[in-house]
Amino acid sequence: MAEGRSEIRLSPSLRGRIERFLAAAGPALEEFPPLETQKLVSELYVHQMELHLRNEELRRKQVVVQRFLHRQEEIQSEERFRSMAQTAIDAVISTDERGRIISWNQGAQAIFGYQEDEVLDQHLAILFPERYRAACRRKVERRRFSGMVPFPGKAMELHGLRQDGGEFPLELSLSRWEAGANSGYTAIIRDISKRWALTLALEGAAHKWRTTFDAIGDGVFLLNLDYEILQCNHAMSDQVRKPFGEIIGRRCHKVVHRRSSPIDGCPFVRMKKSRRRETLILRRDDCWFKIAVDPILDDDGNLRGGVHVTTDITTMMLAQEALKETLARLKRNMDETVAVLAATAGSRDPYTAGHQHNVAQLACAIAREMGLSPEQFEGIRVIGLLHDIGKVAVPAELLSKPGKLSELEFGIIKSHSLMGYEILKRIEFPWPVALAVLQHHERLDGSGYPGRLPGAEICLEAKIIAVADVVEAMSSHRPYRSSLGIDRALEEIFQGRGVCYDPEIVDACISLFTQKGFSFGQEPFLILSPADETGAAQGGPGPGREPAAVRSEETPVQKGKSAAKKSGGLEGRQ
Repeated sequence: MAEGRSEIRLSPSLRGRIERFLAAAGPALEEFPPLETQKLVSELYVHQMELHLRNEELRRKQVVVQRFLHRQEEIQSEERFRSMAQTAIDAVISTDERGRIISWNQGAQAIFGYQEDEVLDQHLAILFPERYRAACRRKVERRRFSGMVPFPGKAMELHGLRQDGGEFPLELSLSRWEAGANSGYTAIIRDISKRWALTLALEGAAHKWRTTFDAIGDGVFLLNLDYEILQCNHAMSDQVRKPFGEIIGRRCHKVVHRRSSPIDGCPFVRMKKSRRRETLILRRDDCWFKIAVDPILDDDGNLRGGVHVTTDITTMMLAQEALKETLARLKRNMDETVAVLAATAGSRDPYTAGHQHNVAQLACAIAREMGLSPEQFEGIRVIGLLHDIGKVAVPAELLSKPGKLSELEFGIIKSHSLMGYEILKRIEFPWPVALAVLQHHERLDGSGYPGRLPGAEICLEAKIIAVADVVEAMSSHRPYRSSLGIDRALEEIFQGRGVCYDPEIVDACISLFTQKGFSFGQEPFLILSPADETGAAQGGPGPGREPAAVRSEETPVQKGKSAAKKSGGLEGRQ
């Protein structure tokens, strides 16, 4: 049977007659007996009618089957929808045209707290606080939800009401459905309490960050790699004297310096290369600013921008200038005080005055040769000028007495280091002046005075003054003896190197005289020609400058001691 048609079974007699009729008629159909033809046509018409009736019945059956299949598909689709709706986390709620709830899933039960039988046939408005209900009912009656859903199919945020009376923020999406003569609405509701809490937390953090950002007294820019300002605090706005609208999004050199390109030495340019903090001190009119730029790196260590901090340091710079002036004034006062103290000692013995000045000069040269700091250098200068201040307590006639001193007289002269300490110990110098004055006659081997201290207990300044003191005293003229000469003085410290005197200090002193052209009363020092630069590297004064021995049967140190004894005590009367 072909689709849409039915096969009509003819009786054998009728089929035979039709076949004979068609075979006999041929081209002369019009000659066939009319009666026979009419009878045959009538029978064919009857069979045609039977065929039509059967085809109509078949079509009716097909329509019924198609409707049944379509309904089965609808039922299956509804079952799938119910299954999906019941397992959804969100609330899926369907209502009829009047807004009465006809479908309630497990998500709705979890969110609102109602069981399905408690809300079926209830109005959708019960799920919202009282302030929303009247509008909800009106909109449903008018088949519009524009008061709650501004745009059909779009989500909106408002508050829902749980069974226990607690309100919570929700997101509502509403759509209209139609099924034959029936229609209604489906609402998909999501609890967004966590989202709201997170949003409020972020807004609070942003507010705190902004408040903190604006509370910073320094001017702060956040910049991208193109020098564009992404954020700016109030302090920076005040510094550049522009509102935020003329700052954000513009390049920092345009805002700050009114230039089309970065300034020379721009710390941001240097930071992009070094990827570490870069700073710059900048003066504008009468104000001083310190600019510091730190890199902003992402989690992979890539440079994304920088934090540009500008600190007004005008007050600090002015304070520094004032401090420099104060320190300079204090230094002048101290120098004048030191000069007065040194002159006090020199007023009773002119040799002492010149001796202290020369010792200070040589001690400073040794300090420079040893690479000491400027602070140590200045301290040694003061100590050198005051190391014999204690001689003000020694009778002047003893200081310049010709001939040999008695043991008592020599003991009085030796007390000058202790007397100098007593005079200076109450003055708060920034260096160990009083201590060095006390120790400048101590020796490494413990043979010095007044404490017979070993080398480890003698301060560096005292060790330097000790070498300079011996060299200056032996090379200078005194009333009680003539000058022994610089060669003899260098021989003394060379032979006492490591025994009485610090080796490094001795080497520096000898180098000054043999290689650097040092001489007393000359500053800066004359530098000898390369042909004369000899000696210290070989461990002695150098060829051509070897000190002459006074007595060949005595060691150089013994010779110094013998000469001291003959002159009344070299160690005490320097």
